[in-house]
Amino acid sequence: AMLIEIKSRMLLPPKKVADGEEAEDPRAELVRRLLEYEQTKLQAAALSATPTYGRDFWKAQVYIEQSLKPRFPDVDVVELRD
Repeated sequence: AMLIEIKSRMLLPPKKVADGEEAEDPRAELVRRLLEYEQTKLQAAALSATPTYGRDFWKAQVYIEQSLKPRFPDVDVVELRD
């Protein structure tokens, strides 16, 4: 739709503008939008290049068997005093 609008503006005679000013080019908006799209694509590619959890790396899962034996024996305060 935008290309048809640009083509129709190009076929119409240019609008009269004040002295010293240039007539607006109907292609300028399309060029601006294409440059903006290109910048967005470049930023998306840079973002995609960063390492992502689950895609590029994972958490290491290590099984550690815990001893069932308590580290310290059950001791009463009275036993410690002796």
